[in-house]
Amino acid sequence: MYEAKESGRATYALYTPAVARRVDLRLRLEQRLRKAIESREFMLYFQPTVSLGDGAIVGAEVLVRWTDAEVGEVSPAEFIPIAEESGLVIGLGEWVLREPARRGRPGERWACRFRPWR
Repeated sequence: MYEAKESGRATYALYTPAVARRVDLRLRLEQRLRKAIESREFMLYFQPTVSLGDGAIVGAEVLVRWTDAEVGEVSPAEFIPIAEESGLVIGLGEWVLREPARRGRPGERWACRFRPWR
């Protein structure tokens, strides 16, 4: 089904061993992703946004990285689409928003402003 969906509308895909391996890999990755979200196996990296005019740091982009115990580092290009398709992206997103505040020092202020994408 995923193979046919990726090929576009009004298509079909034949079941082959290669397709079976890809489906199995995707299902196993989704299962591990569920566990990773529950056990907080992710790391956040803050990439500064710098003003070209004066070089001042004006914000930061949060990058999510996952190192799985079984397969090692998993590319966001692999796990983000699976999280989106399975609905796990909501739990992951909540963790991404809460984790910096949880790790902050007592009394330290955190702010999160959302601006429309330009």
